[in-house]
Amino acid sequence: MLVLFIAAAGCQGHRAGDGPLLSTAAERVRYQRQTEGTQAIPHLREAVVDASLSGKPAHVAIIVHPAYALFFPEDNAREYSGGRARLVRNQLRNEAKFLENNAGSDNAVMILVLPAGSITGQDAAAGYGAYLNRQINGAGRVFYVYSESTTNGALAQEDMLLLYQYLNSVRSEKVMIGGGFVGRCQESFFKQLATYVKPESIFIIPEISSISPADVSDSEARRIATLMDRHDFEPVRTFVRKKTDGSPNVLSFSRSDVPAESNPVLQ
Repeated sequence: MLVLFIAAAGCQGHRAGDGPLLSTAAERVRYQRQTEGTQAIPHLREAVVDASLSGKPAHVAIIVHPAYALFFPEDNAREYSGGRARLVRNQLRNEAKFLENNAGSDNAVMILVLPAGSITGQDAAAGYGAYLNRQINGAGRVFYVYSESTTNGALAQEDMLLLYQYLNSVRSEKVMIGGGFVGRCQESFFKQLATYVKPESIFIIPEISSISPADVSDSEARRIATLMDRHDFEPVRTFVRKKTDGSPNVLSFSRSDVPAESNPVLQ
């Protein structure tokens, strides 16, 4: 469950419809105070092909740098306001719903590409492991792998080979990519994966992809967030096309594609 600490304060350009300010610093402290215990999400190297997947291709979702705006804010931003706060809040909500509702579901595999060293070792981001554990809640067939840095989604070659071998072992026919940021870390991961896996089998999912608040104006962020509330992700699809060279396939969890009752983003 995603719960955001909100700072009650006013700010120029902030509208009542945007909701309260979003304090990244306070939210990180709140998760830091939680007892993380043993890391619940295993590394991809510990993955074993589940017998229940035998004979049928797995549905694979890869989330690049989940909750990045909250735990790795650009320019060390301590809070978001106005339309940007609303956009970040909506994106975190959609991503969290997807993690909660799909982790461990039938025939599904989820892989989290986490910023380098973000949940283990001395460089671990305070509270990040606790946040992820809370969303995944001990579900099976969820693994993590580190990107080479906190500002790039590409993997070390040995980890990309590990991922490639795993995707082959579960006979994935479609790889769905979410996370963020669009045109940044997400794109660098996509381009690297496309050199190992057929590009036509890789899809960017607008409903679980995050736009950097630094890449949009306050009014544009507000417009995108407003349409998200109406389950309209066409602006995100357009943004993906704009920020990439147009090569990624874009697949929406539209009401015509997926029944609303089985779609965590549309509920």
